[in-house]
Amino acid sequence: MPAVVSFPRGGRSKHEELNNDASTLTTKPKSNDSDFLFSTPSTTHPPTSSSKRRKVDKQVEDMLSNANRQNMGGGNVKHDARTSTIEGIGFSRLDKGMKLLGVVNQVVSDDLVTVSLPNALVGYVMRKDASFPPLSLSLPLSSILPFAVLSVSKTEKRVELSPHPTHVNRGLTLDQIAPGQVLRVQIDSEEDHGWSCSLGMAGVKCFFPRKNYTSTTGTGKVVPGMVMDVSVTKTSRESRMVTVTNSLPPPPSLSVQPNHVDPGCSGFSNKGVRPGMLVRVDVEGFARNGILVGFLGGFKGCVAVGDLKNGGDGWKEGYKKRRGDGLVVRVVLADSKSKTYRLSEREGVVGMIGDGKEERRGERVRGTAERIEPKIGVWFRTSGKAEEEGGKKRKKTDKVEDIVFVHVSELGIERKEDAEVRKKFQVGTEADIRILGHYRMDDWLKGSLKPEILNAKVLGYGDIVKGERYRGVEIVKTGDYGVVVKLGRGVNAMVTNIHLKGKNQSKVGGKLDVKALTVDVDGRRCMATARRELVKEDMWSGYGDMKVNDVSTGFITKVDKKGITVTFVNNTHGVVNATTLAEEMGVEDPCVNYKVGEVVKARFTGMGVRGGGGRMGLSLDLKKKSTSKARDDKNGGEGYEVGDIIVEKELTVVKIEDGEVVMEGKGGTAKCGFEGEGWSEATSKASHHIFISSYHHIIISSYPHILISSYPHILISSYPHN
Repeated sequence: MPAVVSFPRGGRSKHEELNNDASTLTTKPKSNDSDFLFSTPSTTHPPTSSSKRRKVDKQVEDMLSNANRQNMGGGNVKHDARTSTIEGIGFSRLDKGMKLLGVVNQVVSDDLVTVSLPNALVGYVMRKDASFPPLSLSLPLSSILPFAVLSVSKTEKRVELSPHPTHVNRGLTLDQIAPGQVLRVQIDSEEDHGWSCSLGMAGVKCFFPRKNYTSTTGTGKVVPGMVMDVSVTKTSRESRMVTVTNSLPPPPSLSVQPNHVDPGCSGFSNKGVRPGMLVRVDVEGFARNGILVGFLGGFKGCVAVGDLKNGGDGWKEGYKKRRGDGLVVRVVLADSKSKTYRLSEREGVVGMIGDGKEERRGERVRGTAERIEPKIGVWFRTSGKAEEEGGKKRKKTDKVEDIVFVHVSELGIERKEDAEVRKKFQVGTEADIRILGHYRMDDWLKGSLKPEILNAKVLGYGDIVKGERYRGVEIVKTGDYGVVVKLGRGVNAMVTNIHLKGKNQSKVGGKLDVKALTVDVDGRRCMATARRELVKEDMWSGYGDMKVNDVSTGFITKVDKKGITVTFVNNTHGVVNATTLAEEMGVEDPCVNYKVGEVVKARFTGMGVRGGGGRMGLSLDLKKKSTSKARDDKNGGEGYEVGDIIVEKELTVVKIEDGEVVMEGKGGTAKCGFEGEGWSEATSKASHHIFISSYHHIIISSYPHILISSYPHILISSYPHN
C-alpha cells in the first residue's frame, strides 16, 4: 500500500519546513485543508508571491509523487527524487531459484543445450541421467520455454538451468491452477489410456489422456522422462488431479481480448508467478527507461523500453495515453525473493514464437548509439548501410533496421569505467560494428567494436571456406613443424614446412597470404598453405570440380615405385601411375624425379576403378589430350561412344530387360547393365554429367560425375571418393 505522508499536530508543519528551504517562512493556519493526503494543497494560504507559492506546491507534489513511486515497479527498480530507473538484471544479480523465460539457442549434443536468456545472458541445460530422452526431444531449437536457475558460478560466469517441473513449478498450488493454463510436466510412465505425469507439486497428480494427444503440435512421440509444456483441461480439488493436453492455447493478438489471460489468478503468491504467464497489466507510472505496472491484483513489475511494442521515439507520451486500457504482456523473469518481475510486450514473446532473423554472423554494419548503460554496454540501431568487403566504401542495402547490443567488454576501450564509456559514446555516436551472433530472447544482434574483431578474416572455424585465400594473416607461433597463423580471435591455421618457402616466412609477427586446405570444425583445426603458386592459383576442391583434360595446380603428398599422388583442396587427390610417367615424361623411377611437397600442375584423365575402389586418374603431360571427347547437345545423331561425357540434363529410360538398361538422349542411345533397384521406364532428370567408361566395374556415386559402363556389370557403391 502506498506510503501516507502525515503532518504532525504539534510544532511546525511540513509545509513550513518546505517554505524554510525556500528561504520564506510563512505560517499557515491549522485547518482541515492543511491535512491533505493526496489532494492538491489548499489555496487559502497567507499572501505570498505566486511564483514562490508554485515552487512550494511543486516540491510537495514531487515529494508525494516520489512516495508513491517507491512501491512501483517491484524489485531492482531504483527510485531517485525525481525519476526511477529500471536496473538491468545482469549476471551478478542472478540467483538460485530465479525463473526466466528463454529461447533454446543451440542443441550442442543429446546431453547439452544452450539457452538465450533476457538481457543478453546465456545459460545451459545438462542431461544428468542418461536414461532420460535426449534434450533435443524436450527442448527443440528456437523454442521459448520457462527455466529455473539451478546454480550460478561467479568465477566461471556459468548459469546452469533446469527445465524440470520440480523447479519451474515450485511455489505453485492447486488453487492457482485453472483450465487453459500452461504448465510444465514430466512424463513419468505410459498407461493404457494415456500418460502419468509429474507437476513437481507434492500431493498433486497429473494425467495426460491419449485422446487429448494432438499430433499436429510438433510434440512428436511422447516417451517417459520427456519434459513438455501442456495446457490444463480440467482440475479436481477432491481427487487433487489435473488433466492436461498438448494442444496449447493459440498465441493471442494484441488487438483482441484473449480469454486465457490471468486464468485462476485468485490466491496467487509471490512464488506462484512464473515466466511464460500471459497477464494483463495497468500502467501505474514511468521510469527513465520503461513503464511501471501492476498486475494480478497487487503484484508490481516493469516493462523496459526495449520490451515495449512501441518503444521508439515518443514512447512515454504514447503509453501515457494508454493508462487504464490494460496491456497484454508475458512474464519473462520472476524472482520471489527480491519481488522482481520483468514483463515483455514484444509480439515475439507474447506470441511465444522464435525469432526469424537470418544468420548474419561476420557481417559489418554501421550503427548509431541510442542507449548507453556504462556498466552493461551500448545499444546501437543499424543505419541500413553495410561495409563492402575489403574496403571503406559503403553501399545502401535493403536490410531492415535492427538493434545491435555491444557489451562493455566488446567496446574496444582499455578502461571499462563509467567515465571512459560516457566519454567515448553518447547518444548519436556512429560506429562500425561486426556482428558476432544473435541474442534470441531479446531479439538483438550481438556486436563488437574491437579492432581485432572488425579486421578478423573469420570469426570461427565454421566460417573458414576451403580453398579461400586469406591475405596478410599474422604468424603467432613457430616450431619444428612449421608455423601457426591467426585468422581471427581464437581461430588459427597450421602451415607445415612443406607449405612454407623461405626463412622470412617463419618469423613471429610476420604476415603471410595463405589458402585454407582442410577444416575440421568440431576439432577446431585448419591446415593451410603459404606456397605462392598454390595460393594464387585456383585448385580443385572436390571430385566433381573437374572435367576430362581440365588442369589444376596441386602438391605431391606421396611418392613410390607405383607413381605419385597429387593432392588438392579438401584432401581431393589423384594418382599419376608409374606407367603414365614413363610413357609421357620418360621417368623410370618416380622416387628419383619427384619428392613430397613439390608443386605440380596435373591434368584430369578420368575416373578409374581397381580392386573395387575408385581413383582419380592424372597426367603431368598438360599438352596431350585424352582420347575421350566432350560432347554437347549439338553433337547429336552419331550415337554415344565409350569415353564420351554426356552433358545433357535429361535422359529417358526406354527399355529394361535381362539386366540391361537402355537410355536415350539427343546424342543417341546408351546401354548398360545393372545390379540393384531404382531403375524405371521413366524420364530420369540427371542434374550431373554422365561419363561412359570402358572399365568392367563402374561405380555410381553421388558425385557430379555419374559413371556408366558399356559392360554388363554395374557396381553400386558407397565409397567416399568415387
